[in-house]
Amino acid sequence: MKLKQLLPMLLIVLVLTLMAACNSDNESKEQHEKNSEETVKTETTSVAEKEENTEETGDSHATLRNGAMLNPTIIEESGGTVEVVYTNTKPGYVNDMNGFVVMVNSYQIVKITNMKQDVENRFKGASDGYVVTADISIENGQNEDVYYNHIMRLQMEDSNDYIPSNNYEFVPDDKRISWKEEISKFEPGFNQDIFLTFLMSDEEFQSLHTVEPKFIIGAMASNHDDFSDSFGSETVFDFILSDEHAKQVALAPKFYHDKLTTENIATKEMMYEDLEINETKQLNTFGFTIEGVQYTTITPNESSKERFSKFGDEELVAMTLKIKMDNQSDQMVWNDTSAFLIPNENEARILNHGIVENSDISQMQPGERAERYMVFLFEKKYFDIYETFQLEVGPFMGEDGYIFNEEIMTFELPSGR
Repeated sequence: MKLKQLLPMLLIVLVLTLMAACNSDNESKEQHEKNSEETVKTETTSVAEKEENTEETGDSHATLRNGAMLNPTIIEESGGTVEVVYTNTKPGYVNDMNGFVVMVNSYQIVKITNMKQDVENRFKGASDGYVVTADISIENGQNEDVYYNHIMRLQMEDSNDYIPSNNYEFVPDDKRISWKEEISKFEPGFNQDIFLTFLMSDEEFQSLHTVEPKFIIGAMASNHDDFSDSFGSETVFDFILSDEHAKQVALAPKFYHDKLTTENIATKEMMYEDLEINETKQLNTFGFTIEGVQYTTITPNESSKERFSKFGDEELVAMTLKIKMDNQSDQMVWNDTSAFLIPNENEARILNHGIVENSDISQMQPGERAERYMVFLFEKKYFDIYETFQLEVGPFMGEDGYIFNEEIMTFELPSGR
């Protein structure tokens, strides 16, 4: 075939090739724009794929640190815009109640804006709010059934001001407990991860920044369905709101867990502490140990001022003793024995302030150990005067009255000066 005859055919092939290339470029551009739109939509409205990728890596906390959602159900149910505020992947919150262990593996704070109208009633009618999701493990390591209500709370200004946990709102079905027989009954070997949520209005969340918020894991576990002979005690932890808050808490003094601290009754400032006294005295086979002491100035919170009205406007000092007891006797011993703080060789006798004390159990059966934070309150002007302090404890009470021959223990304490 001659060259003149070939030229038209070559031109047709060239034009078709160019058209195909242009169509391919347009399709690629359109596909890229589509993918970009889908990416933006996924990042702002859905985290399902991120959660699936997390499961494939086997590291559920890796993507949490990158800001992924711990609880996508919040997006689905609220219908609003959800923003991750803070994620704590290692809170260290554990309550071990004689082998029945409750642990907070992680928690996440999110803010919801423009939620659906039928969801607003969960937030007191507001269209904006906050949800804390706590990822919790519950394990029954005992050889018998344990009855437990798995209730927790976020405490704000005091023990009457708190956000209760919720096991239904924004909790997916696979993160609720599936009871085999009775509600609140945990069989031996039970081990499950669940979610609990805490719902707050914007005002409630902002108020957390004005106090020292606490995360409290409830107690009152029992081997009986009527909750008789319950065991365990509440555990109280600082509830961290941000990375900056975590740094502040890490640098703050570690105050003893009397109720002044755990119930946010007062703000403390450390004056003096000795955490290594470790002096033990015995009454027969009952051991009483003072592990340490802290002296703090305290400022009662607004809701608690009435409790301290007898001191007027005087600046107050709290002496808190950390006590350990070991009951190897054959008698039950009550863990609320009165004590007196005696300054300057009987210049005064200051009774312990039991209403702000904490203890893990109320009575010690034979063979049991217990812990107690014993508190004495007095005006700061006397702290500057007193040079010596003596502690007088007892007599101790048993089931039928005084025991250990009504003996009294005495200890010499550091004055903090």
